[in-house]
Amino acid sequence: MKKMFMALLALILTINILFAEGSSPKREFRAVWLSTVNNIDWPKSKYDSDSKKQSDLKNYLIKLKDSGCNAVLMQVRCACDAMYKSDIEPWSYWFSGTQGKGPNIEWDPLTFAVEEAHKLGMELHAWVNPYRAVVSPSSINNSGYIASSHVTKQHPDWILKFSSVYILDPGLPEVRDYISDVLMDIVNRYDIDGLHMDDYFYPYSGITTEDTATFSYDPRGFENIHDWRRDNINLLVEGIMDSIKNVKPWVKWGISPFGIYKPGIPEGISGMNAYSTLYCDPIAWLANQTVDYITPQCYWAFGGGQDYGKLIPWWAEQAYYYGRHFYPGQAMYRVKNSN
Repeated sequence: MKKMFMALLALILTINILFAEGSSPKREFRAVWLSTVNNIDWPKSKYDSDSKKQSDLKNYLIKLKDSGCNAVLMQVRCACDAMYKSDIEPWSYWFSGTQGKGPNIEWDPLTFAVEEAHKLGMELHAWVNPYRAVVSPSSINNSGYIASSHVTKQHPDWILKFSSVYILDPGLPEVRDYISDVLMDIVNRYDIDGLHMDDYFYPYSGITTEDTATFSYDPRGFENIHDWRRDNINLLVEGIMDSIKNVKPWVKWGISPFGIYKPGIPEGISGMNAYSTLYCDPIAWLANQTVDYITPQCYWAFGGGQDYGKLIPWWAEQAYYYGRHFYPGQAMYRVKNSN
């Protein structure tokens, strides 16, 4: 079920592309998230040969093109690792079965994917997970799962530990610098069309006192830890935007936050939300224009406390008001069992 959930994660169909100056939309943005964590979409197996990995990736892109897509969001950084050649972070465990072990032949999956996507007339956005460092903490002592060069080994003082996940501490300025270095390395070295960050900020399971020491050490004038946490995320988002526009202003910078901003916004919406659980503030990004596009993950049916029919128009209105592009994130795997 998890494989189905992630593998078909949301064909992103543009209802309207909303331009900053109110000009007429030029085209639609039709894309798919290509998941690499846990070998959901690609590689089909981390133990496949390099030639099979190349062939599968090429065929996957062709399939997307034939399905009417004009872009792909490829997950290249699952957990402070790399599905590309990096001098900063180790090769992903899900590439070879051993973190830090790369291809047996000379090739770079991200370069390959960009070139193949462009041959098909498709955009390639590099999808990164900003803070997630370890997906399965129970495997932390497995040398094949976590390499000695991994950030958890090199900077254990940067890590916040939870039962379901380890994350980089968003409150540390050195963590923001580190993430920025990793992401800008991708932007600088690859001919990507966009850089895309997903909704793994503070953990879905919730945070209590894990970062109180960081807050006490560097509150930056904040008295409320909740506001400070949101500002931690805002600082990173703004910094990445500024860095991209300084070096490659044509590269798009987008984020796909959780689809509920706050309970009661819009009226009738309830449930877990981005603002007080994940501590991200997408409206601040829109208002400050620190993103080029936003892709809220609205994987719900019509009706109820997470009414798709209310959420999508509300997000579209916010993006339009602040002059940013809006690409709604939708879960096509639910088409058969949702209204």
